[in-house]
Amino acid sequence: MANDADKDITNESSIDHWKMSWVENSIPFHLLEVHPSLGRHVDKLTKGRDNLTIFFPLCGKAVDMRWLAEKGHKVIGVEISDVAIKTFFKEANLEFTESDIKDGEGKLFMSKDENIKLFQCDMFKYKREFGGMVDAIWDRGALEAIDVDQREFYLKLMLSILKLDGVYLLHCFEFPDGAFETGPHEIKQNEIVEMFGPKCSVDKLEDYMLSQAQLEFHGIDQDTKIQGNVYRIVQK
Repeated sequence: MANDADKDITNESSIDHWKMSWVENSIPFHLLEVHPSLGRHVDKLTKGRDNLTIFFPLCGKAVDMRWLAEKGHKVIGVEISDVAIKTFFKEANLEFTESDIKDGEGKLFMSKDENIKLFQCDMFKYKREFGGMVDAIWDRGALEAIDVDQREFYLKLMLSILKLDGVYLLHCFEFPDGAFETGPHEIKQNEIVEMFGPKCSVDKLEDYMLSQAQLEFHGIDQDTKIQGNVYRIVQK
């Protein structure tokens, strides 16, 4: 991991595009309610345990974070856009503090009760020392958003911060070529198994098809078949 840490795999154009999406409020991926799959499988994520630390990669302003915090869990998120982070706290009516990350890689935005900590920095420059080890990861759209050649480094980072008895809950899509103009990247089940390899066991919890209303909302042809998948991944 030490060698990987010295490798700069950041895609600056992708970061600029992401930041501008938040400035322009062009965020069709954002849900106003808790993600239905998280709601259905939260017990599989937490194993029914209380007071966990749950990690949100590329967290945006996901309302899932406040929902889990209100259930008594601690939340750590990483997001490059300060607009997204500040908007999250404003819409959640939460007071927060702002401070520099100790090595100068970005800023830490933290709720007054310290139960929600959002690091504004490049995902690939996030370090385990920033937020410590976590009990669970809810990855809704992060793995499928990054470039394919960044996946190996990303997964090494995720597994390096996840406790051995932790759970990685992953939501991703399968779809025909050209379904989306700009992301996400498709991830098939066999790719999930290959990526996590012999170190983890992978169980599919559900699959579903996007509704006609969802396709229309995203401007996708009504005949397009887009399947959402949810996987529960644990280290062996």
